[in-house]
Order: sequence, then structure tokens, then C-alpha cells
Amino acid sequence: MKAFVETAKDYKVKVLVFPEYFTTQLLTLGDVGGLIADQIRNLAGQEERIVDTLSQLAKKSGIVIVGAACRA
Repeated sequence: MKAFVETAKDYKVKVLVFPEYFTTQLLTLGDVGGLIADQIRNLAGQEERIVDTLSQLAKKSGIVIVGAACRA
């Protein structure tokens, strides 16, 4: 996520919108051998951490960030 924000800042973007399900790429950081339903529930449990990260990136970059999330 940080790389996308840094690139957006280089292009002087004012609003950065991440697509729905953009956090699914984080599924590869978990137990990839487990059940997908369990992986998705685990990812949904990271919602607060993801929101905090996006908030910090927005404040640091001065870019309005919109990130869609899907709850399990």
C-alpha cells in the first residue's frame, strides 16, 4: 500500500481510491495451505490495522485515501 501512495504522491494525486478487495493480496502473507474461508476471516480481523495504516499514509502524504473493505 505504501508504494502505491508514494507513487501517487509523485504524480501529485489528491485522491487515491483503492478498489474493492484490494486487501486480498495480503492473503498470501498468511497460511496459504489452510482453508480459504479461514484465511479470509483472519484478514477481516486485520481491519483496524489496515484502516490505521491507510490513515497514517494519508496524513503523511497529504492524499485523501479511499479504501474499500469487505467484512467476512
